[in-house]
Amino acid sequence: CFNDTAPTEIYTLSLHDALPISNLYSIFGSRVNLPEFHLDKCLNFDIIDCGFMGTVRPLRLGWEQIFLPGQVKKRKIDLFHSPGFVAPAGLKCRSVVTIFDMTFFLFPQKHTFTKRLYFGFFLPFSARKADMVITISESSKNDIMRCLNLSAEKVRVIYPGVDNIFQPVKDTDKLEQLKARYGTKTESILFAGVL
Repeated sequence: CFNDTAPTEIYTLSLHDALPISNLYSIFGSRVNLPEFHLDKCLNFDIIDCGFMGTVRPLRLGWEQIFLPGQVKKRKIDLFHSPGFVAPAGLKCRSVVTIFDMTFFLFPQKHTFTKRLYFGFFLPFSARKADMVITISESSKNDIMRCLNLSAEKVRVIYPGVDNIFQPVKDTDKLEQLKARYGTKTESILFAGVL
């Protein structure tokens, strides 16, 4: 289930758009976010509404851990992909979990006590139980292997794509306005993250 549009959801939306049409997929989500997938046009998707607003984090996390494993079993799902750090503990099928970074372990002071508690337990459990862990960089892979004591074979780097909305700015006037606005004289790097 997904909460408000966040990096994990954007990743999932992009993944959805790239999946081959030869398979049947089940997407579990909330009423808030499922319309963003435009699944009404996709014949190979089974859409499962969680039945509540996914923005209520305790409800969402509870549903994911308590009820989702039963839904997966009922639908005879062969492989479950969890795009947001944690998979349901009670899954009986093969699973893949995407872990973007290890900030919950490396920078715990940047997270709430509740997040540290939840991810501190469920993230290592999910990673060890999963058949494969996906991450987005070699740096994150090294952090995952070090923090969770996983083998290099279990953690695979799949670099995220870049949406077509991101294009180099060719208008030199706009570039000069941006440089003046932010006081930069050289090229810059944009960091887009939680921390």
